Amino acid sequence: MHVGNTEQCVAAVQGGTCDIAFIEATVHTPALEQTVVGSDRLCLVAGTRHPWRDRTPLSFRELAGSQRILREAGSGTRSTFEAALEANGLSLKDLNIFLELPSNEAICAAIGETDLLSVVSRLVAEPTSSPADWRSFRCPSQSGHST
Repeated sequence: MHVGNTEQCVAAVQGGTCDIAFIEATVHTPALEQTVVGSDRLCLVAGTRHPWRDRTPLSFRELAGSQRILREAGSGTRSTFEAALEANGLSLKDLNIFLELPSNEAICAAIGETDLLSVVSRLVAEPTSSPADWRSFRCPSQSGHST
């Protein structure tokens, strides 16, 4: 078994180095068949020193001002978040990106006692989320994505 982001998994199937892959986003590649086997949502996580620790953001516009950690280019989490930004009139250029990391788990480990924000898979965030560590909440106006 190998672990990679959506882009890497699609390339592996297309290149013949694996027969099947589980990815976190829809891809538009006619040569591949996709079947939804589960679903997930992105959720916003805030470090313990972030001002949103005690309040929930109301819109995507509010996301623009805070420093954040993002997934790397090619990940389904990032592409889903980028699509949600675009649907709300924003792009990555509007964000204050502090750091990019290669997995949702790495982001959850890094965000802890910081003033940073991030967007990760709810299925990753919920088991590791603790009010003493950081707060997670649903992204405003964001629909689910398939896994």
